[in-house]
Amino acid sequence: MAAMGSGSWHPHENKRFEVQEKGEPMAKTRSVRQPKGWDRRDWALRMIRLFVSGAAVMSLSACALQSASHSGMKSLTTESSRPKSHKIELTPSSRVLYAVLVGRLAVQRGDYPLALREYRQALALAPSPQLAQSVIEAASFLHDDKAMLMAARRWERLQPDDPDARRAMAVIAARMGRVTPAVRGFAAFVRLHGKNQGRALLRVAELLKQDVRPVIALGILQKVVREFSQQPVGDFAVGILALQFKHYAQALHWSQQTLARDPGFRRAYILEAEARAGLQDTVAALKTLRQALVRFPDDPDLQLAYGQMLLQTRDYNAARHEFRRLARRFPNNANVLYTLARVDFELDQDIAARQYFLRVLKLGAQHLLATEYFLGRLAERSGDMRSALLHYAEVTGGRYAFEAQIRIAYILAAQGALGQARDFLQQLRTSVHEPVRKINLYLVEVQLLNQADSPRQALTLLGRALKQFPGNPRLLYARGMLETDLGRLQAAEADWRTIIQRNPNNAEALNALGYTLVIHTWRYREALDYIKRALALRPDDPAILDSMGWVQYRLGRYARAVQSLQKSYHQLKNPEVAAHLVQALYANGQRAAARALLDSALHINPDNVTLQNLRKHLFP
Repeated sequence: MAAMGSGSWHPHENKRFEVQEKGEPMAKTRSVRQPKGWDRRDWALRMIRLFVSGAAVMSLSACALQSASHSGMKSLTTESSRPKSHKIELTPSSRVLYAVLVGRLAVQRGDYPLALREYRQALALAPSPQLAQSVIEAASFLHDDKAMLMAARRWERLQPDDPDARRAMAVIAARMGRVTPAVRGFAAFVRLHGKNQGRALLRVAELLKQDVRPVIALGILQKVVREFSQQPVGDFAVGILALQFKHYAQALHWSQQTLARDPGFRRAYILEAEARAGLQDTVAALKTLRQALVRFPDDPDLQLAYGQMLLQTRDYNAARHEFRRLARRFPNNANVLYTLARVDFELDQDIAARQYFLRVLKLGAQHLLATEYFLGRLAERSGDMRSALLHYAEVTGGRYAFEAQIRIAYILAAQGALGQARDFLQQLRTSVHEPVRKINLYLVEVQLLNQADSPRQALTLLGRALKQFPGNPRLLYARGMLETDLGRLQAAEADWRTIIQRNPNNAEALNALGYTLVIHTWRYREALDYIKRALALRPDDPAILDSMGWVQYRLGRYARAVQSLQKSYHQLKNPEVAAHLVQALYANGQRAAARALLDSALHINPDNVTLQNLRKHLFP
């Protein structure tokens, strides 16, 4: 059985979810196109000259007024004279002003090389913390580590007691892999926080997770923590950083180290549980949280962590019970209400889910964009497409913004406005920059065309997509599926072989090629080889198990066919798989089991033509 979902994209299929929503990445700053004939330095120089000339004029006017006051009425009787023109030289302070002004203009226009050059000149002429920060900002856009380090050192020398100066120096050194200055800078940063050193250590862990190699980051933090051994939060900070880098064994070690020093450190229990979950031991993770809740039964963070861990294990009913208890205790906690709404959504408890989502919106604090998205999904489920569109239109950012746009296209197509849906997708495709999203949008449009019985248009669209993204395996796979439907078997086989040649471990392409050979040719042994390779890569995949069962059936190995098909049907109650299993059971002499399965499948899918024909053929 070919996995139809592999070539299309469904944004709502992933069941796992996180409580905290993440925003879309910020767009990169674009350079503004300069007008023809524009000279960036000349314009700034004119402004400086105007400024300096104005100051000179005011100075001369002041002198003239002072002279008039001394001469009294004599000045009225003498002939006035004009001051002679003279060239104004820029003083050092004027040069600084000039460099800063040019630098600011350059930043506004996105010309960061010029901005960096001017800011560095200004910093050399008039060292100041503000100019050092301007150099760092401009250099960061250019990834000029040396310029950032130079400016940070200057800032540090100018303000050795400023925590921000120490922090900047340490962060830049860490990103460059310079461990010793990074440790020195972070240690000074922590010391400058006085009584809040524990909080400062956690801040260091947060800073090190950004753009620093994990091994270096962990090494730096451990050295810093040793200098503050009296702070138990230091071990916890190392554990948090290890968890961020998915070094779960290290995270577990540091959580246990923290609890050995301070058994009352409640957040360390959550860290231990998350580390165990990362090590795929959710049973131990739940046990850790239960034991913590015995000691601290009223701790809301532990209760929330326990509920979230139940969600990770997909125990939705237990999670629902836990979060309902939390919602009664904290009726205005948006995080609790949102998570409870998500649980009810997964359990198809739509009325309850909608009520909790609306309460989240009313609070107006957290998860607002995600809540609008899920209210749109609920409206879709109920058939209220107008409300769904209104909710999706509100999702202007965040984790679900892209998916909301996709859902709008699906609704437009379902309402008969396929052309409008296609225009919408094409406009969206030009507005996104990530290749993965562009490809997803092509596949959505292909799916809509296929659903509208326009496979040839879909094939043409895939051709255009492959010109833009040549050799993309998802596009080739989708085209192979369409070509199979149109009877172009050689073209489909060529596309799948192209995928396999480039990636011999592409299970979808191996399975699609093998299953197509089983269905449309007599090349069963060749098909078996491809399906075996796919199954070795994904031994529990129900689509591949179905393919294996069907090729074994065609080869006359009925017992093996039944074994594979039963595994597939146990996971995927699909009428196609049911039809294959019915035929294999019948051929293997298990006619009563075949009839029982056929009756059950027809009860679930009464209009399925394949199952109806099987009944007529096998049990007339």
